[in-house]
This record gives sequence, structure tokens and C-alpha cells, in this order.
Amino acid sequence: MPFFVLLAPLSVLRAAELIEHTVYSDGHPLVLWEKSVANPKGHIALHHGRTWSSLPDFDLQVDGEDLSLMDGFNDAGYSVWALDARGYGGTSRDSSGWNTPNKAAKDLAMVLEWLEARNQEKTHVWGWSYGSMVAQLTAQRYPENMLSVTLFGYPVNPDRQYNGDTAVSPPANPTTAQAAA
Repeated sequence: MPFFVLLAPLSVLRAAELIEHTVYSDGHPLVLWEKSVANPKGHIALHHGRTWSSLPDFDLQVDGEDLSLMDGFNDAGYSVWALDARGYGGTSRDSSGWNTPNKAAKDLAMVLEWLEARNQEKTHVWGWSYGSMVAQLTAQRYPENMLSVTLFGYPVNPDRQYNGDTAVSPPANPTTAQAAA
């Protein structure tokens, strides 16, 4: 009787371990989540949208469901990293209470520098919704820090004409499950 052995990547047999890191940008601690595979094809940094932080956006774990984008990238052979922006998930707001576009882009650039030093290669960036705008601004201001950029779910029409009188002050409310629902 023949004996068969089924070979599957380790990521298929069990999910990669979720590891929490702290990266500093202008002295402010940023939480960066890692799920890595051995001998990756490359590295991908994820930036979440405005409503939720990285783990519910990119590593949602529900019994009986396969919902984790991080696990999906691992299954494709990539190590993946997910940044909690200021005021989201494990990253606290700074003393100003606001995360400006310039601060957000610099934070992502600092994470990309940290990743390059750690992994000895540049990282792909994948931004979702608000995170796609941060990724775009980071690519414009710090192009040397990334290998490529993917903008997913860009939340505004790039062809829309804006005048200078449309600025409003956003509320400083915490993100909650009730508000998101």
C-alpha cells in the first residue's frame, strides 16, 4: 500500500504568531503588529482606515471564518506588518490630541525606516481608505522609504475640485464600536 505525505506551507497549518512592536516617531510610541513567515517573498506594511485600528481591519479572528488579510498575505508568502496610527488600537494620541496628515505620513515613514533596518530591504505599503491617503502622502514626501504603494478604497474622488473654504474642525471623539455601527 503506498504511503502519501501531504506537504503544506506552515501558514496553512497554523497562523503565524502575532507579535507587537513599538516604533518611535518624534518620541511618540507607535504600535506595529507583525505576522511573519520564514524566507518571505517580501514585506508589506498595512495602514488602516479611519474607523478601526489594525487588528479588526487586517487580522480579524472569528471562529469558523477566514477573515484575516494578514494571514492571507502570509499564505501568499509575505511577512506583513500593521501600524496602529495615533489614537487607534494600541497607539495613544499624542499631547495635541490630533493626528495631522503630516504627522501621519511621517509616522508611516519612520515605521518604514525601522522595517528596512530590521529586514534589510524596503517594504511594500498597502493603505486602506484613510490609510490610502496616508500612504499616498508618505509616497509623495518619503518615496525613498518604500518599495511600492497600493491604495485600496481611496475615500475621495481624485477628480473633485476643492476650494479653500471647505475646511472644518473634526470632532475629537474616540472611535467606538457603537459609533462605527
